[in-house]
Amino acid sequence: MSPVSTATVERGHFVDQVSSTGSIEPINSTVVAPQIDGTIGEVKVQEGATVNAGDVLFTINNDKLDSDVNQADLALRAANSNLNAAQQQVNQINATIGQARNQDGEEGQAAADDAAGQLPAAQSGVESAQVAVQQAQATYDEAVAQANKRTVTAPVSGTVLTMSAVPGAAIVDEGKESSAVMLETNAETHEFKRVRVTVKAKNNTKAVVEGNVSKGDVIILDGASAADNTGDAASSTSQTAASDERAR
Repeated sequence: MSPVSTATVERGHFVDQVSSTGSIEPINSTVVAPQIDGTIGEVKVQEGATVNAGDVLFTINNDKLDSDVNQADLALRAANSNLNAAQQQVNQINATIGQARNQDGEEGQAAADDAAGQLPAAQSGVESAQVAVQQAQATYDEAVAQANKRTVTAPVSGTVLTMSAVPGAAIVDEGKESSAVMLETNAETHEFKRVRVTVKAKNNTKAVVEGNVSKGDVIILDGASAADNTGDAASSTSQTAASDERAR
């Protein structure tokens, strides 16, 4: 069983208040979110950091993507092997035809005719194998492209305004402004249930939430490990805003 990281729910006072004497607004901003499910792996930048287009912001852990690439690679290798075998069969038939035609008499002609009769089916086998290779190559390329999405990069140069990517992030973004946490229900097996919450605020280490959680509840931080133990696919998403900014 893989080790599971957890955190305990704390109760405290949260003041939703901001005091300021001015404002800073970005000239333009870009929200960067991963295009795949998974858990946050390594965070490369912090809030306030200056980044260039193409710089790595954070990575996503998703073992299924590695499995998909390996399976697609095996399928591509098998398809190429079948194509080579089909081509060798055609080559062998052509060689047999040539050798038979070099023989004198009706026996040689008969052998040549027999081999020539096998050629159309063998050539058709080559064509089918070529199509299979093309399909396997496309599947492999797509698997690699998806796996490459585990590395999230900055689309533009600028300054990181907010960074909500936390390694092993426990808050799951379910879309439409809905979030959830993985509430541990069994300390030994780390089984969990998803509990909907409202995120009031969060930083790189803590989040303030409202919902059906109580002081002392244990929240599973490592979604990948939890999924391994329960079979329930856990995912988390995060957003990073990279922008140029100016004081107004």
